[in-house]
Amino acid sequence: MANRHFGTIGDIWKHLPLAEILKVEKPFSYWESHAGSALYTLTHSIQRDYGVFYFIDNTTQSPMLEASAYKHILNTYQQEGQLSTYPGSPLIALKVLHKNKSKFLFCDIDNESLKNIQEASDAEGISKVVEVIHADGISTLAEKAAKLSTEDALTTFVHIDPFRPFTRSANGLHSIDLFSKLSQQGLKVLYWYGYDSYQYRDTLINEIKLSLAKYKVSLIERRIWCGDVSLAAIDDPLFDEHPGVLGCGIVASNLSEVSVKNCQQLGKELVGIYENALFPSGSSGALRYQAIWD
Repeated sequence: MANRHFGTIGDIWKHLPLAEILKVEKPFSYWESHAGSALYTLTHSIQRDYGVFYFIDNTTQSPMLEASAYKHILNTYQQEGQLSTYPGSPLIALKVLHKNKSKFLFCDIDNESLKNIQEASDAEGISKVVEVIHADGISTLAEKAAKLSTEDALTTFVHIDPFRPFTRSANGLHSIDLFSKLSQQGLKVLYWYGYDSYQYRDTLINEIKLSLAKYKVSLIERRIWCGDVSLAAIDDPLFDEHPGVLGCGIVASNLSEVSVKNCQQLGKELVGIYENALFPSGSSGALRYQAIWD
C-alpha cells in the first residue's frame, strides 16, 4: 500500500472534485500516473476523524455535498451507518465511469497497489477494460499520450497525483511538466498538490507557471483552473496539529465550464461544513478556499 494518508483532508479535496468532474466530463479513457490502491481498510485516527469521518457526518449541512458523486460512493461503503473502507481514486473512477464503457490505465511502482486495483476491477466485473502497469507513470503516460490521435486526446482524462512533484523521470519530465505537456495536447488533466506552508505552495505554483510557459500553454485556451483549500490556522505559529496536509489544491485543464463551476462551489461548500470543526485539542479546523486561477 503506497498511500498511507488515505481518508485525510487531502483526499477529500482530491476525490470530491475528481468524482464530480468525471460525472460531467465522461471521458472515454481514464489514466492515472500514481494510482495507489483502489480500496483501503479504514481506521480511526486524528487525521481521518478530521477528514473522511468528519466529512461524511456533516454533509447534511450542504445539499450540494450530500448529493455529490463522492458522497454517493462513500455511502455505498457504509454498513450499519459506519464507514469501514475507503475508496481510492482508481475505484472512484471505476464507479463513476464504468457505465460509460470507459477504458482505464493505472500506473504505479507499488505492486501491492496494482494488485489491489486489479482485484477491485474484477469485483466490479470490468477487468477487461482495466490495464495496470508496474512502471514510472510520468514516462509511461507521456509515451502513451504521444501516440494518441487528436480526437482520442480530447476524450482522455489524466489524474496526476505525485509523491514528489519535482522528481524527474528518466525522460527528463517531472509531474508538473507532464501536466503542462498533456494539457497542451488537449487532454483533460487534473493535478493534485499538497503543502504545509504557503511558501511551499507558492514555489509549486511558480513552477507550474514556468512549466506552462515552457510548453506554450495558454491559460485561457486550455481553461487552466486551480482551486486551493487550506487550514485557516496555517499561518498561526502556535498551531501544532497536523491533519495530513495543512493545504492542498487541484490544477485542472481543458475542463468544461460546468465542471469548473461545480468544483468552485464544492470548495466553498466544503469550507462551510468545516467552519466549526475542532481538533481534539480544541484547536480550530476551519478551512479557507481560494481560486488561484479562475
